[in-house]
This record gives sequence, structure tokens and C-alpha cells, in this order.
Amino acid sequence: LVAMDGEAGNSPFATALVEHMEEAGVEINLLFRKVRDAVFKITKGQQEPYTYGSLPAQQFFFKTATP
Repeated sequence: LVAMDGEAGNSPFATALVEHMEEAGVEINLLFRKVRDAVFKITKGQQEPYTYGSLPAQQFFFKTATP
């Protein structure tokens, strides 16, 4: 199965990743689940990124929430 390239220069995955990386306070594990859901929706169920991993209990953020 080949991933879609998208129509705006970026793939649906790259588009969703950039969009969700800008959300403050979203832990990385949740971020990738949100990306998965967005790609599934954008592609009308034709593409579903596989998410897996063994992250430690420590939380990771691309962008922390502002107090």
C-alpha cells in the first residue's frame, strides 16, 4: 500500500502533523493519535497511519501550554 502524496505539495500525513504540532499542551502520544484520525478523515478512510511505540511514562511535548 502506498501513501497518498496530497494535492497541496504535502501528503495528508505531513499536513496533519504540521497542523497538530502547533497545538500547545498536546502530549506527543495524543498528538500522533490526532494525526492518525485527521489523515483517516482527510482520505475518507483510504489511508490510516499505523501508530505504535513504547514511550516511557514521562510526557513529551512539541509545544508546551502557556500558563
